[in-house]
Amino acid sequence: MIGLLVAFLACTGADDTPAAPGPAAVHGAAGDRGRRPEPATVMVDQHQQHPPLPADNPAWQWEAGGFVPDFGWYGEHSWADVRMRVAGHIYVAGRDLARLHASGGDLAGCADAYDDLRARLEAIPTPGAGVAHDIHALLVSAATRDAALCRSLARGTPPAADGDDLATLRARLLGLALRHDGGEVVDADAARIRRALRPFLEPRPDLDLDTFRDVDDRHRLRVALFQAALSAEDPLSVVEPWGYWEPAELQRTAIVLGLTAQALCTEGCEDWSPEAGRLLAGDAATGQGGLDGPAWTWPSQLAAELPRKDAVADFTVEGLGHLPTGDSLIDVAAEPGPRAIGTLERLGLDDPVHRAWLGQQERRLDAALAEDPAAIPGIVREMTARIDAMGHGSRYYNIKQIRNEAVRQLAAAGHPSLARTVLADNWPLHAQDWACPNREAILRAIDGRLLLAAGDPTAEARLQASLSASAEFLDLVDRAERGEDVGRHPPGPGAGPRGQGSPPSARPIAPTGPPP
Repeated sequence: MIGLLVAFLACTGADDTPAAPGPAAVHGAAGDRGRRPEPATVMVDQHQQHPPLPADNPAWQWEAGGFVPDFGWYGEHSWADVRMRVAGHIYVAGRDLARLHASGGDLAGCADAYDDLRARLEAIPTPGAGVAHDIHALLVSAATRDAALCRSLARGTPPAADGDDLATLRARLLGLALRHDGGEVVDADAARIRRALRPFLEPRPDLDLDTFRDVDDRHRLRVALFQAALSAEDPLSVVEPWGYWEPAELQRTAIVLGLTAQALCTEGCEDWSPEAGRLLAGDAATGQGGLDGPAWTWPSQLAAELPRKDAVADFTVEGLGHLPTGDSLIDVAAEPGPRAIGTLERLGLDDPVHRAWLGQQERRLDAALAEDPAAIPGIVREMTARIDAMGHGSRYYNIKQIRNEAVRQLAAAGHPSLARTVLADNWPLHAQDWACPNREAILRAIDGRLLLAAGDPTAEARLQASLSASAEFLDLVDRAERGEDVGRHPPGPGAGPRGQGSPPSARPIAPTGPPP
């Protein structure tokens, strides 16, 4: 029975419908080789929405302790899809490193960091078509684009701006900023940019994070979300909200760029404050009046001062109890991606008793956020200890999402150090953590983002540690695809004692304690 359930696991079940591995199931760039036959599994992907995850699963009793050489274990159909997930983690950490340089005024260093990110991404093997190919191409293109933008700004020359997306309009605007700082009147060009931004003020219901019919449609949505988010991102500063990347960020970006174009104007300027007032918190007029420094920094300054109204710190029952994805960078740090596919059979949001308890805790946490934020890590530990004591396997989902919600709300409220305290409770990695591809790198990338928010000089080292962890994980993926005996095999027919297969031949991916 364990062999039949092995792929129905922690973050795989919470993120993607688990793959049904079988002979010759590998479709990565290296071809169909080095794959041991595996038994058929339950929950075969028939393009369905995910059913409720059971309270218990015998496979969850197995402590992998590190890398597992089975892409189905990670909830994917191939090693190429696992690499796609890791490429997203690399992009988040590498982009934050580049933005760390830019925010310190080192635009040449920013360009070099984006070049390094592009090289890391290009080194990842990808198939010739499909979701993994499409996302990889989008990430490489964005890193290339932003390296060129930073290099142009470092030289004091307007960036190239070919196209009609938000990234192109940002590049055109930054070119106007350089001309403005050089004493040139740019009113007419600023007006043209404002007109071009108007279409981006329209909502995008097609990008709703919960709007997908099945796992294939969910993958198509993932590609569309990456395309939209990479167009809207600020390549120079960390200004995206904590939590999920929402399509309303397209509107916020358009408004911020419109307000910047207004600030560059000298007379007859269109007022974008009403647009800001409909969607954004904060005072747009006050924000524009407080702009200082080079004009190319103004979009970042405004974005930092004008979050979306629905992104202001506020605990919710849904935030505490919704099924998390298998990738906490999506749930916490705005990596583009759909929300989780599925529900919990036990302690789900449809459980009236559990929902009522979450409501009580929501009110308690909101009160602490307003009056005593330092109390929140302790409250979270009380909550997770209560759930952990119940003992059923799926409790780890509840625990993970409670921590996710605390991290993102504390960070959104301007308490990154307290958010790090909650984040550290995820260490050491255990149980279903091992079914999340590249979990160590994910947590280190979130920690690096929090250190950036805190102005901590160790942020760079933490982000580099995330990139190193990703590189190690990808090396193990490559070796597993070649058929080398790495890591531990999941429980099932033919496995070694307690389903371990061969002893690990590579160091475990996670350290045994909290991050240094």
